[in-house]
Amino acid sequence: MEEEKILETGASFFKQAVTRTQEVYFELMKKRAMPLGYAIALITIMAFQIIGNMFYKDIGFKSENSVYSAIYTGIQIPRIYPIIEQYYGATVYWVSLYLYFVLIILYIVQFVYISYSIRAGRFCAKFPITVLRGLSALFSWALLSPIVEQFVSIYRCSDDHHVVDSSLQCWKGLHIFYCFLFTFGLLLYTVIGTLIVIMYNESRSNSGDALARFDLNTEVEIFLYRILVSALGIFLGSAEHNWIMAAVHILGSFYFMLEYLTHFTFYYKPVSYYYGVGVTSYFWFSINLLLIKVWDGYKYTGLTLIIGVAIICLLYTSPSPRD
Repeated sequence: MEEEKILETGASFFKQAVTRTQEVYFELMKKRAMPLGYAIALITIMAFQIIGNMFYKDIGFKSENSVYSAIYTGIQIPRIYPIIEQYYGATVYWVSLYLYFVLIILYIVQFVYISYSIRAGRFCAKFPITVLRGLSALFSWALLSPIVEQFVSIYRCSDDHHVVDSSLQCWKGLHIFYCFLFTFGLLLYTVIGTLIVIMYNESRSNSGDALARFDLNTEVEIFLYRILVSALGIFLGSAEHNWIMAAVHILGSFYFMLEYLTHFTFYYKPVSYYYGVGVTSYFWFSINLLLIKVWDGYKYTGLTLIIGVAIICLLYTSPSPRD
């Protein structure tokens, strides 16, 4: 009898949690209209983060050309963590870590407040809704790689000391605490991000939202794939493991390119075409990643990347039989 009561209580709590979550995201979806420029910016940031993960300096792919160096520097900026590690050091590293953790807690607090306001019948001001909308867009797009990579980087050690903060001794006392804290933060972020991807989306073709899409499958897959790639890029960020990273990127990019060619992801054609350019370019970059590895010692110029992306853009701007 006691076990049945516990199960009933758990089931009731779960149903209430699902209902309240749906209520909050339904409120967030009201008057949502993502502008075209903002949608393009978010897709561009996502593409730069994924491609930047492939050519992370610790992976050890060689190039002796300024074109490649410029590409490398530019695509690392949206990832944030590599820039902090290379140029800013321990202070900025810890500040950004705690900032991400605070943003996650702020999201939860705002979520609970809005849920309470709906239930109490005394609805809150517009500001908390605006904040939660903004954080939802950032969490599922622009901040995914920075948050995941920064939280996972707490495990990066060299000679028993952390790679960014050399004063922190690994696997003892304070470092173990940080590992638990930021692993918990990563779990919270993954749960929140999954809810955002599933519930904070637009699937109506006449909504006026530039990111309105046909279904959730692709977006959920991309979200989980980006978490996987971001984490692997930190754990396997060395020359010894670059074959594994090359294989993951080639398989992932080919899958998403094939999925795009099978059906449009977004209703709005300019966004869908731009996304198509992104996933196809991602596959092209992945092939180049493999070529760099195979031709170890070859002075790779990076010029084929530019030529390949230019050809892809021309193909997607040409008339399509699906138009």
